[in-house]
Amino acid sequence: MPNFYYEFRRFIFSSCLCCCIFSSTLAQTIQLGLLGGGANYQGELQDKYINLNGISAAIGVSAFYSPTPRLNFSAELLRGTLTGSDAVTGTRNAARNLQFVTRLYELSLQGRFNLIVSEESIVIPYVAVGVSGFHVDPYTPEEGGRVYLFPLGTEGQGLPEYPDRKMNRNLNAAVRGGGGLELRLTEKLNLDFELMLRKTFTDYIDDVSTTYPDGSALLAARGPVAV
Repeated sequence: MPNFYYEFRRFIFSSCLCCCIFSSTLAQTIQLGLLGGGANYQGELQDKYINLNGISAAIGVSAFYSPTPRLNFSAELLRGTLTGSDAVTGTRNAARNLQFVTRLYELSLQGRFNLIVSEESIVIPYVAVGVSGFHVDPYTPEEGGRVYLFPLGTEGQGLPEYPDRKMNRNLNAAVRGGGGLELRLTEKLNLDFELMLRKTFTDYIDDVSTTYPDGSALLAARGPVAV
């Protein structure tokens, strides 16, 4: 398959309902906000753009600075859950029967450009781009507990037989982009509907990327649970 296909499968979708509460003591250039909505993963265990079975709740807080009416900079802290399952989402590899769940913690910086600048406008469309750092720790649910996947190196990460496969990292980076609509409810209260897309720089959020390793080598190094 062409490389862009694998890059494409590294995307995370996050659709958030954003309530932005203006600070009345800072001349309306500093804004504080509460974030609430949903997060959706796309990858080897969920190959659709958005799968309703895979959407999980996401919450967070944000702070905005508006140097001009058209330009806005923000910092956001988001907490959500990403999940995927061959059996539930009906991927082409349903017989593989893999699944994962992970908490997602993301800290992001973003610039936003308002497409309309008018004191009389109630609805303001905008576009936004930014960067983020996020933490994941995927596990597979098991009766009575969880099996965390990164320490197992299930695709031979860290084994001498696979020198190009490095151990997975919990902390990773992403670029983000999207847009939304801002509704001006009052002078001090806005409501934003926003859809943001993240392209990550790791293909192991779901602990699946390449091929199965040699079973005997994995057994000797990591034990039967990894196999």
